[in-house]
Formats: sequence, C-alpha cells, structure tokens
Amino acid sequence: MAFTPNTSDRKHIFLTGTPGIGKTTAIRNTIKLLRDNSIQVRGFYTEEVRDGLRSNNRVGFRAVDVSEESRTAWLARVPTTGPSPGGPRVGKYVVDVADFERIALPAMDDVTSGVCVVDEVGKMESFSRKFTACIKRLLDSDKVRVLGTVPGVAGSVKPLQIAKDIHESASVTVVEVTRDNRNDIPQYILGLFTT
Repeated sequence: MAFTPNTSDRKHIFLTGTPGIGKTTAIRNTIKLLRDNSIQVRGFYTEEVRDGLRSNNRVGFRAVDVSEESRTAWLARVPTTGPSPGGPRVGKYVVDVADFERIALPAMDDVTSGVCVVDEVGKMESFSRKFTACIKRLLDSDKVRVLGTVPGVAGSVKPLQIAKDIHESASVTVVEVTRDNRNDIPQYILGLFTT
C-alpha cells in the first residue's frame, strides 16, 4: 500500500477520512502496536455509545483515556441519555465540555515524551478552548509526537480553524484512511515513529 512519504520535520501524524471508515480502529490498533514495540503512549480516543437496545441507536460519544481505559467521560450525547449538560449542540447531540475536559486534558497534559493520541480534533472537541490550546502546545513540542484524527477540510464550506491549521502545518503528515489502506496504517505509523 503506497503512502505519502514522511520527512523528518513532519513528526506528527493525523488520520482523516469519511465517517465510519475506520480511523479510530486504526488508532486503537496502532496504540497496541506502539506499546508492543515499547513506545510510551498516552492521550485519548473517542468511541460511539449505543443504546444497547434492538435498534442499537447511537446515543453519544465517549472519550477514553488510553492509559486507563476504564476512565471515560461523555464528549456528547442525546439529551435523553441522562442529565443534559446544557452545552453547545452539534446535530442531535449536546456537547459536555466539562466532562470531556475531565478526561482529555489530563491525558494530554501528562505527556512529556513518546506518543500522544488525540482522537479526534473535531467540531465537538473544539468547543473546549483549553483543548485547542493543548493541541497547539503539543504540536509545538520537541519531545512528543502526536497521533490524531482530524476532519477533512477540502470542499468544506466552513472548516474548523484548528483542523485547517493541522492540515497546513509543516510538522504534520495527514493520511487519508480508505478501505484499501486502513489495515496497513498501524504498521506504516510504527515505521514513521521508529525512524
């Protein structure tokens, strides 16, 4: 599988692609591969939360600390899944900025070396100013490499500024996840992070 080559000044990797293509799955498989190769990994990923009923409807998204996967927090949820945080809305979801920050910020702030996972830098997450400031700090760090996911900006009517900044950063390689390459991405990232 051919990927865009990385140069030494592009030390961070962000995955992009259509919703449901496998970005988070690639991130989780990469976390395991990095750890199997003795690379320190911290940060968080997001996962869908389903109602568990026959309909199996998506009721929200949860942030999961990669160091301790039992530590989770709501990123966003439909208001019928518990007390509404009263935050900003994205479609049918209410974003719980405070709960998200409770998990995401410490998971990113504690990273002083190795790889910091940030899945994802999207619209819901960007409601946290502290989160976007932390992303900028990590991207400027000489000691940490960031592995993240970010929405595409090409063809977007109004792309998120932080997503645009990531796509345009000289320190970031953006890899589009497709059905053809998604299974090869963890090994590709391992190669970039070990050279």
